[in-house]
Amino acid sequence: MAKPQNTPAFGKLRFVWKRLVNEDANLSRGAKQMASCLCDTYVNKDTGRCWPKTPHWQSACVDKRTVQLHIKMLE
Repeated sequence: MAKPQNTPAFGKLRFVWKRLVNEDANLSRGAKQMASCLCDTYVNKDTGRCWPKTPHWQSACVDKRTVQLHIKMLE
């Protein structure tokens, strides 16, 4: 799948997004850490979308409700 011509490179957008997330005073530290991990590990580099499965996060010793809360904050 070809990238749209007018879309900046994923790498550049990723760092801008991560900076904006880290500067957001309304997000918890956990939500910011989750955002960083999602961006670095699970994002589709062609589309910029991310769809990780919650069970993976549970296996990382994170409660399902905590994961859902962080995702809701990030949305």
